Amino acid sequence: MATLDSLAAASAPGYLGAVSLASSCARGLAAMLLLACACTSKITTISSESPIRIQAQPPAPPLAELPAVPQPAPPRRVNLDGDLLVLDEPLTFDANEQLSGEHADILAEIASWLAEHPEIVELTVEAHSIGKGSRRTHEKRSNALATQIVEALVGQGVAGERLVAASVGASPDDQRHVALRVSKRAADDEATIVPVEFEE
Repeated sequence: MATLDSLAAASAPGYLGAVSLASSCARGLAAMLLLACACTSKITTISSESPIRIQAQPPAPPLAELPAVPQPAPPRRVNLDGDLLVLDEPLTFDANEQLSGEHADILAEIASWLAEHPEIVELTVEAHSIGKGSRRTHEKRSNALATQIVEALVGQGVAGERLVAASVGASPDDQRHVALRVSKRAADDEATIVPVEFEE
């Protein structure tokens, strides 16, 4: 009957062969992994002998011009309400009863409006005076204030014969009021008079 030593000696060559084969397979697998890593980590360089050509895209065509949106006309600064000329800002005077220099633009608008309406033959300027004083004193002040506005409009190109400075005296509420009134129109001068013929 065979002993344990004899069995081990008989199986030793087969066992060693299996171990050797497994070791060879492991070494082969490791070599393949190293080769794969070497392939994937390869750096590609581009030399100046083979430059990359970049083609620029043509510019986009310009947008078609949109039609202009019509804008509403700005409101008129001078309007006629009956016989009263209405302004979008009041004409004021300083403490020395001098016409404020800030009204040059609105005075120019009044002159322009009169130029557009030649049928307005006469425009009367009224300016109330304020403060203490007799009736005659207020009439003089009132006329002096209205005269300043008339002179300012003449300076804007309005004919002097179309303007009248009226003396209206003191203000009833101690507030200075200025009014521009149409006192004569061209139609008023064109009224015809039919002569009456008497039979003899």
